[in-house]
Amino acid sequence: MKDPFDLRPETVSDAVDRALESEPVLRALPPFLQEPVRDALRTLDETLLDQAIDVLTIDDGAKSVIRTAAVAALKLAKGQTFEALTPPLHEIPPSVAPPVPSAPGETIFTLPIIKF
Repeated sequence: MKDPFDLRPETVSDAVDRALESEPVLRALPPFLQEPVRDALRTLDETLLDQAIDVLTIDDGAKSVIRTAAVAALKLAKGQTFEALTPPLHEIPPSVAPPVPSAPGETIFTLPIIKF
């Protein structure tokens, strides 16, 4: 029973768990099947999200950004906390590419600004 003085909003996962506990079809399943079905139903939103994003006709980089943002929003709605990325353990080495050579006779002139 929920404390009447607890003003925190109910998370989505709490609502899903409560709905699954009262579901007669799920309770009719054998005990060894109940937990896998509950886990599948808990992650159903992320599975549907992946399927919907895969159908979009945009480039893969944009799909990745949308998927990451949507999964983060779903996890926050489920009551999970944000996990910051860990920085790399060592510094990234500088580029080993040679510098771009200048063209023969290249000179850069500093001219006054002309306003039109």
